[in-house]
Amino acid sequence: MPLSAFASIRTPESTVAFAGAAGGTPYTTVYGESTGFYAEGHDPIEFGPNLAHTNLDVYTGDGQPDPALRPQNDPSHPLHAADGDAFSLLLESFLKLQNDAAVEAMEAAGNDNVDYTVHKGSHDWEFWRPDLKSAISKGLFNKVAEQPSSWTTYRTAASEGQAWDIHFNFSPAPTDVTTFERNRRSLKVTGAGSVTIFDGKGCSHSDDLPFTRTLSAKPCRGLKLQVEASKLRKGRNGTVTVTVKGKNSAGVTAPVDAVKVTVAGRSAITAYNGKATLKVKPKKSGKLTLKVAKKGFNPAAKKLNVRR
Repeated sequence: MPLSAFASIRTPESTVAFAGAAGGTPYTTVYGESTGFYAEGHDPIEFGPNLAHTNLDVYTGDGQPDPALRPQNDPSHPLHAADGDAFSLLLESFLKLQNDAAVEAMEAAGNDNVDYTVHKGSHDWEFWRPDLKSAISKGLFNKVAEQPSSWTTYRTAASEGQAWDIHFNFSPAPTDVTTFERNRRSLKVTGAGSVTIFDGKGCSHSDDLPFTRTLSAKPCRGLKLQVEASKLRKGRNGTVTVTVKGKNSAGVTAPVDAVKVTVAGRSAITAYNGKATLKVKPKKSGKLTLKVAKKGFNPAAKKLNVRR
């Protein structure tokens, strides 16, 4: 959901306007040369394939004054000059052309899920707030498929990042735009340099580009659990608190959320900190099995003692 976005960063006009919009920072300090791979890898115009299947809700003003929503837009307003509205309106008209080009590129890449809203106004919050409210009402925070089994194409100039459930890390930094493509278990990576990938099942692989690799069908990582339980007794209420950890998308051991925890016929889901608490009432004395499971991990279990 771009709001008055800097949406086309490699045009001659963009390189000239950048310093003014960035408080004096030169364009090359951030992007290098506009013809270089780093600028290309961060140019939304080149993101058409990346976003071909993404719902896009794009908003921008056209630089025409809208005094009803922002009185300072009116040249006769006493704060028009002091608040910089003349420049803000000019900037918005410039950004509108950029967003026109970005939307055209997304649609040319086959995206038929672009909702483009153009309205009057300047580069100010009076216009972004209703735009944001509109985007939320359209489902901005609705759930989406987090780990699709197939996708084409993901292009990047980043040294480290996440392509759905594929985490990647280049060492040294890449010198070319990298392209990732996935067709179920087949992952194709083109570009230059050496990369380490860590997939959604916790399996890692390092290789020189280009390469094609078949991803593992089985998880390469497990869940580790720590259990704190009150003295469990047959027929009496008790409390079991579980902390679950495992390797995250970067291969670092950390708390794991959304893990299903099951014990004594009760179940719960771990929170962001990997914790879940269950109230239980064991029917038998002896051993009680606690199980944890989540897609992309090998399950784990632990025996708890239940006294008479």
